[in-house]
Amino acid sequence: MHNIAVTDVIKITNLSRRQLERKFLNTIFSGIGKEIHLVNMNHIKNLLFLTDLTMQEIALETGFTSFDYFSRYFKQI
Repeated sequence: MHNIAVTDVIKITNLSRRQLERKFLNTIFSGIGKEIHLVNMNHIKNLLFLTDLTMQEIALETGFTSFDYFSRYFKQI
């Protein structure tokens, strides 16, 4: 599995990014980027708590190209 990106959702919905953002803001009062970060972080948290995978293994499992980027992403969220 890899992290979901806004472009993935755009491809599936056939909406422009602007249309998609508008629909998210009008429906759940949050931006799509923020919601995607929450979904990705919940997946990472589940892997941390429910598996014996190391942080490096989780980074690879979730599609991060480097552990440094994974670490920055995790700290940011």
